[in-house]
Amino acid sequence: MSFLRVPEIGAATLDAVERELRALAIEDPGQAHRPFLEIAVRLSGPEPDLRQRIEAALEGKPVRLTRIIREAAARDSTLAGGSGPSHGLDELRPEEVFRQRYSRDYDGDLPEELKKAFDEVCAVALARAENGGAE
Repeated sequence: MSFLRVPEIGAATLDAVERELRALAIEDPGQAHRPFLEIAVRLSGPEPDLRQRIEAALEGKPVRLTRIIREAAARDSTLAGGSGPSHGLDELRPEEVFRQRYSRDYDGDLPEELKKAFDEVCAVALARAENGGAE
């Protein structure tokens, strides 16, 4: 079983992704052995036909599309207000959101003592959540 990513690193514009997908030259290893494909697209605005355009570019390609990652080209679009790709809630890590937000608001690195305090609060919250909210 193999995995492919377009582009290999980062994200690319939809036009660049479509070109790369059309250029994919993969020999068909059979339905059960087709590679899984993840695509990362940098969008500058809404793209309602994103999936249709990607599927059209993949027409006849022996791959299994598993995921389309949408990255907003505009900065300050994350929940943390930082400068990174947009993520779904299932991909966010609290410590990364906190670090990015601190960096943005205070124009500096997160102090170690504050990071330790945040980690302790997260550990307590996680323990309470695992115990059904009981102390």
